[in-house]
Amino acid sequence: MDFRFIVKRTGLLLFAGLFGFATLQPATAQNSHEVTVNVEPIQKLSIKNDVGPVTVSELSEPEDGIGNSDFVANSEGQSTTGTFDIVTNLTGQRVEAKVIKDGSQGQIGELGLQVSLTGLNGGETVQGYQTLLLPSDVDRDPGTKTVAKNIGHTDTDGTLTYRAIATPEFDPTSDATVEVEYTLTGQ
Repeated sequence: MDFRFIVKRTGLLLFAGLFGFATLQPATAQNSHEVTVNVEPIQKLSIKNDVGPVTVSELSEPEDGIGNSDFVANSEGQSTTGTFDIVTNLTGQRVEAKVIKDGSQGQIGELGLQVSLTGLNGGETVQGYQTLLLPSDVDRDPGTKTVAKNIGHTDTDGTLTYRAIATPEFDPTSDATVEVEYTLTGQ
């Protein structure tokens, strides 16, 4: 028998044996730990863009009592829209809207403003338009109006539609800016 053949064969067997032993050897430096993930309550509401002007082509008389029909008759087809985003991992949330008088200018006492929120997924919009401001509100706080309710577990966007009325005392050579604040809050 040739000596070279035995050395080659023995070397191959030795190499195969060491390789097999190395691959079957269990890892000796294993360890584990737990990672706790805390998810905080998330409530985000953002208005995506400024709305354009609302044009009023008919006047309303406050002494006759201004109602929803005045807004419909005076603003039909003459509204303006903006869009919003809501992201929340909570349930039972609502969107409230309020006119901020400190952010208003012009003849706000001669104006009325309504808003409708549509296109919301994961909640209920309050049906129809909500009156945010009436000419009679000039001396008192018009309050906060709920425009959507029962919102929960959503990442959605939708549309805000505004319409307005004005009294005969409103000077047509001036404009009025009304700031509306929206809040996403618990029920």
